Amino acid sequence: EFHEVGVFSNIDSRGLGNNGTSQHHVPSPHSFDDVRERLKLLYQAKTETLESQVVSLRKELAESQKSCEDLKLRLKHQESLLEANCANRVSGMCIKCAQQEAVLAKTHANVHMQTIERLTKERDELMDALVTLRGT
Repeated sequence: EFHEVGVFSNIDSRGLGNNGTSQHHVPSPHSFDDVRERLKLLYQAKTETLESQVVSLRKELAESQKSCEDLKLRLKHQESLLEANCANRVSGMCIKCAQQEAVLAKTHANVHMQTIERLTKERDELMDALVTLRGT
């Protein structure tokens, strides 16, 4: 919010001073110096205010950048934990489940091998019986 300060503070909305007289008369040379001095003070006050805001904003920026860096480090840490967790998985399963799956697969493969061996033995027995029958 803008507040009128200094030389213009005593002028009302009609352009009249506190005593109701017009402010449009030619000021004396001393009043130019007064106006210039008041403008200088106004400029200095505004400059100090803006410099203070810049300092404050720089401090906030530094805090935000530090916070951002902290969050980046946390994200990297969480990503590394996730990668480590995924590294302990085989085809989407944890190591323990994958080992059990491998045991079952091996057992399942053994069942196939046992079936093949059984069928081979039965074939051999049938061939021996056929040879015996042909020989008689």
